[in-house]
Amino acid sequence: MQFELPEDNPIPNSTQISDREAIFHPHSIADSRIRLFRWQGQLYRGIGTERSPFFQKLFQDGAIQSLVDLELLVESELTALTLEGYETIVHHRSIPFTSYSIEWCVAMLQDATLTLLDFGIELAQRGLSLEDGHLGNILFDGYKPLFVDLGSIRPLDEYVHYFRWSAYDQFCQTCFYPLVLMALGKDRTARLLMVENSGISKSDFLRLTPGMGSSRRILKAPPITRLQLALRKLIPPDYKKLLKQNFKDFQPLSDRTEIEKKTNSIYSHNVKQKYYLKFLKNLRREVKKITLPTSFDRSKNSSPSFCSSENGTEKQSIICNILTDLKPASVLDIGCENGCYAQIAASLGSQVVAFDKDPTCVTQLYHTACDRKLSILPLVMDFTQPTPAYGLSRYRYVAATERLQCEMVLALELIHHLVFEQHPRFEQIVEGFAQFSQRWLVVEFIPIDDRALLQFQSPKYSSKFSWYTLDNFRKVLMKHFRHVKTLPAYIKPRTLLICEK
Repeated sequence: MQFELPEDNPIPNSTQISDREAIFHPHSIADSRIRLFRWQGQLYRGIGTERSPFFQKLFQDGAIQSLVDLELLVESELTALTLEGYETIVHHRSIPFTSYSIEWCVAMLQDATLTLLDFGIELAQRGLSLEDGHLGNILFDGYKPLFVDLGSIRPLDEYVHYFRWSAYDQFCQTCFYPLVLMALGKDRTARLLMVENSGISKSDFLRLTPGMGSSRRILKAPPITRLQLALRKLIPPDYKKLLKQNFKDFQPLSDRTEIEKKTNSIYSHNVKQKYYLKFLKNLRREVKKITLPTSFDRSKNSSPSFCSSENGTEKQSIICNILTDLKPASVLDIGCENGCYAQIAASLGSQVVAFDKDPTCVTQLYHTACDRKLSILPLVMDFTQPTPAYGLSRYRYVAATERLQCEMVLALELIHHLVFEQHPRFEQIVEGFAQFSQRWLVVEFIPIDDRALLQFQSPKYSSKFSWYTLDNFRKVLMKHFRHVKTLPAYIKPRTLLICEK
């Protein structure tokens, strides 16, 4: 996992890093021999003496750069830096925002899983494997998924046994099962179960997917049976007999010469590599052919054409002018719906995060960002229930209000939905905006006499929400922002407010 802070300073040529200056990542604790840390605004990975030769060879052979060039691995390079306890220091490009799989739409989950398998396939072709099979090692850089955990790369023989990937069960529980459940329309259920570190258990998956036929029978089989079933699919019939004989010959190695042992070892490795690679490719095909719900189908994406000040509405033109004048480095669009304003911000050069509680809207925006190569990270999230910190010392999740802070927050056509549908008070809403905003907030207030709020103009609502006024809203805004300016010449009777801390 990576820090979510951006890069600040250039990489020095050679220097000794003080223990006091290295800030180790709180999530990087699984292996003390390989740890992430930040130093002088940059992200590094320290590699201990035991594993140093292995990773140095990967860099020297060009394997790491090849994976970077394929846009599968985050940019990584060797440095001449030193740190006590770590023989090798690697520099990584930071991903601006960290997101978690429970926040991704189903299309993002599928693409992230395919990226994990593509990375594994490239490693397998080089005689390597992955120690982990979970999506915590995938981060979205805008719309693009990248593998970020260099320390998970291991020699193939360590994590592949009889063609079986040791992390396969973990892969199923954190990637495959959630994806299948979401594809079956059980999106909310999948997200709730994915919160657990171990993912979705096989027993829960089987209970939630009745009638899946042969797939269920294979899942229920014990490991050896599953292995045999997999081998029958993977190994050509005419080769099974020869393979069986060869593995039989490998058993009594104690009586053989060193040359014979080495020959058999090389042959065993090559056979293992070949069929492990085929296993991963078959697994990728299974993931690729999972059919997403119609509303998530990219070919049926109904998101509107790109909006801008030239071809959009008056409101879009106003927002475009604000973004052009203030030039925020990063923008968070809360309640983004189809993401029109997120698209405008990204087209003007901002790094954009956009979230909505409707997975369909998020999926449409994700496809739009991919198609138009816009720097937008779309997420499924409810503003009134953002992802909280979770786990001991935030080991599992860092709170969304900390991870997704942006220089500017957009909250357009949102306040009335929050108040009348989810019932938070202005104080709660504005406090949430302030937690996400580093500097600016652009927020739209729609009064209760607006035509869009006809259903809320009955005496029942007017008495219950008598506090829903522009004056009350401004008073609360001024508690969290030093400057609150009302934009003149806006669409009446609505009000657009620009707030600055």
